[in-house]
Amino acid sequence: ENSLTPEDLQSQVDEARQSYQEAEEALSKFLGNNQIDALSREIASKKNTLADYYAAKRELDRLIADAKALRDQLREGTTSSTMRDSLSLLLIKANASTLSSGQPADLQFSFGQLGGFAEDPAQQLSELETLIANLEARRDEVQNLIDDPLLQREILRLEEQLERERARQRQLTSARNLAWETYQTLANKAAEVEVASQVKETEVRFAMPAVKPEKPIKPRKKLNTLLASVVGGMLAVGVAFLIEYLDDTIGTPEDVRRTLGLSTLSSIAPLPAGVESGLVTISQPRAPSSEGFRALRTQLQIATDKPLKALLVTSPNPLEGKSTIVANLGVVMAQAGWSTVLVDSDMRRPVLHDMFGLSNAEGLSTVLSGDGRDPAEYLQATKVENLRLLASGPLPPNPSELLSSPRIEEVIQQLKGEADVLLLDSPAALAVTDAALLAKRVDGVLLVVESGVTQRGSAQQALEGLTKVGTNLVGVVLNRFSPGAAAEYYYYGGDQAQRRRKADIIRQPFRRLLDNVIRRTGQR
Repeated sequence: ENSLTPEDLQSQVDEARQSYQEAEEALSKFLGNNQIDALSREIASKKNTLADYYAAKRELDRLIADAKALRDQLREGTTSSTMRDSLSLLLIKANASTLSSGQPADLQFSFGQLGGFAEDPAQQLSELETLIANLEARRDEVQNLIDDPLLQREILRLEEQLERERARQRQLTSARNLAWETYQTLANKAAEVEVASQVKETEVRFAMPAVKPEKPIKPRKKLNTLLASVVGGMLAVGVAFLIEYLDDTIGTPEDVRRTLGLSTLSSIAPLPAGVESGLVTISQPRAPSSEGFRALRTQLQIATDKPLKALLVTSPNPLEGKSTIVANLGVVMAQAGWSTVLVDSDMRRPVLHDMFGLSNAEGLSTVLSGDGRDPAEYLQATKVENLRLLASGPLPPNPSELLSSPRIEEVIQQLKGEADVLLLDSPAALAVTDAALLAKRVDGVLLVVESGVTQRGSAQQALEGLTKVGTNLVGVVLNRFSPGAAAEYYYYGGDQAQRRRKADIIRQPFRRLLDNVIRRTGQR
């Protein structure tokens, strides 16, 4: 079998290191010269100007309505000692509302040329008509500013330029991460080959000549054959029984494929000791589990043709690690330069706010309860740049009713406009109906199963429930998959993969034999 020499591997390692350094330099150069911050500020400034125009128009509409109400009173002959005071107050409001120092220069104007209102009701009516005409003329001017196509096109142009800059940053970051992962893989392989090449062959020396027996030794063929058949059959049945029936859990990516018919986007190794908050991507970014989250981020980029703007993460049962997956996936996406928002939609056992050390006084339940405020007002910044959290908020008595209301779709759409990617942590799919309610309103769903814990039946039942509501199931994350098992299943082309294929071939007859035994004894 042909294999690479240590020198060949070292050459590949050097090339991979050079590629990584070039990718890192390209990303650093872009980050030093990009216009993302400047474009964001310019877009915000122009949108604030447009918001000022809308505010001015609303104020003018109110003033015109007040003025027309006073005009109607004068036309009906209503007179009182306070009428002139009301007219003067209206004029003061008109000037005060349009001369605030915070408004753009093109909104600065005054109605002071009217002077004070006369005592005579007829003269008051005439002056009031003049004020109404001036207010309506000014409202038309403000409406023209709002409808100005140049401003709208400029905002659109800036947003497109900003998106191109962000796309370039994501591209360079992904290239850097891929180059780093390639370099690490080759470096580890080169180290293994180097160690293997240094192992010396065991020395063999002649001890003594063989002794010729005095008479032939005849094996007891019938007895040996019988014993071998009995013992071998018992072992085969016992091993097959233990593997296939006592262990009814999903343990490997191959189990995921056989049980669910889905691909495993990433296998996450168990978190190392000492990671109390679960945010391993922050505390130990080079740990195997952190590499697994970065691999998951890469797989999500290429999993579908259409970008996944809103992604729901759920699991068949509680305590299988979905919240840890959401939190760390959000961290690595933010580290890659994506504006990321996490939503803790588990309003029964929320944990994301604890993981990031944030408050849960207000959040999703507050928004869905109908206070009328923009969901973006409840977003909390985390210690990771580009990463914000919408906590679950106070635990409501009716989470399912809140998640089934039309308001939740509005909230998701509004939050999608706040970030490049939206990650929702939901309750377990089999525990309550919340996951199915949310799955219909997002772009894709990620199913988390825990290696050696999640039962096959539970995973299949969760998959069926999500499929019934028309879910776009992107793939599966195999959580807490031990690095030793991962090496067995992902060392392509090596002896371990060959042994795995042979084991699969051997296990098939055992399964059929065991099925026949159980059917005959009526135990199934």
